[in-house]
Amino acid sequence: MLDNLFIEKIICQVFSEDLSLTWDNSHDLPLENRFWLISSANEPRWLVPHNPKYGLSVLQQWRPYSTASYLKWQLLLMAYRAGKLHRLPGTIPVGIAAPTAKYWKCMGYPNEQHLVPTIYIGTPGVTRKAVVSLVNSETNEIASIAKYSLGRMAEKTILREADILTHFIAEKPGLSPHLLYVNEQTGISVQTALEGRHVSKPLAQAHIDLLSSLSRPGITLSLQQHVDQLNQRLQTLKDRVEVSARQMGEAVLKQIDDPTPLTATWIHGDFAPWNLKWVDRQRLVAVDWEDARPDGLPLYDLFHYQYIQSHLLRARKNILDLTWKHPVVSRYLGFLGIDRLQYNRLALYYLTDMWIKSLERNKTADGNFFKQEISYTLQGVL
Repeated sequence: MLDNLFIEKIICQVFSEDLSLTWDNSHDLPLENRFWLISSANEPRWLVPHNPKYGLSVLQQWRPYSTASYLKWQLLLMAYRAGKLHRLPGTIPVGIAAPTAKYWKCMGYPNEQHLVPTIYIGTPGVTRKAVVSLVNSETNEIASIAKYSLGRMAEKTILREADILTHFIAEKPGLSPHLLYVNEQTGISVQTALEGRHVSKPLAQAHIDLLSSLSRPGITLSLQQHVDQLNQRLQTLKDRVEVSARQMGEAVLKQIDDPTPLTATWIHGDFAPWNLKWVDRQRLVAVDWEDARPDGLPLYDLFHYQYIQSHLLRARKNILDLTWKHPVVSRYLGFLGIDRLQYNRLALYYLTDMWIKSLERNKTADGNFFKQEISYTLQGVL
């Protein structure tokens, strides 16, 4: 059963606490105030404008990568275009009896802006957030993307991304959205919308070109420095981790404790097809920089691209060897001067970092996957 109070909380956050919410989309309301709430497995996922001309440009930017999810999404888009969204299960009408245009001041916009929101509601968890795409009702183009906190750790990640974008865009222009507005009191950030063609799943030269452009020549660091940080994080979790798992983690950290200097790189942190876009048919840019860091180790994002697809798309493979042998990766490793031993250690660092992060965020399935991959890697390479 849908949690109506939770839905009302989200809508009040985005619009105004003074609105009048109705569980229908009465024809007495203007089109800009009528929406469809789309849910899946009794969890709200989208709030889309009743009129597809306001919401279709947003939904077309979304591309599920599993075959089943992709086909379901195409069916939803067809129904939305045809005005038949109400025929799909899990879709109910919602009306908002308030002039939405006047509420965008909370996102840094002047009151006269005529914007219509499409709201994506993230999956449950401590970093859950609402992502609001604001569409100009006159041009039907996406004006900007706003993020609202829904989970106890979400505000921290939203504000952190805002800070990252400020520094990243100054050093690496053209590779990410621009920050337009941030309010540290409310935990709201607004950034430019990057529209572009979806990226295919297989690793290609364009991915390597983007990763190469994130390098920070002249700045060095080592695995040893990062191992210390991981060990501190692991120790804070000792009461939530089985003894055998903690011992495995500690053993890994000892084996990858390498002082060899490596060139630092910006890491995106969630470098995956769904966060990458073609902006001019030959250049990739990235969105969603919430897990980004300026002091990253080489290959982190590369490993994430491979492992996260294996996990979420259930395409289990020997990621370590397949990535090592990939032609574009071989050239990249040669350019970086990374041999197989360093490659293996960097892979274990990535897997351990993701395992610990999953524990910190209470993502049990993710944690089990990365713990298992650590075990497989230890058996095969060390």
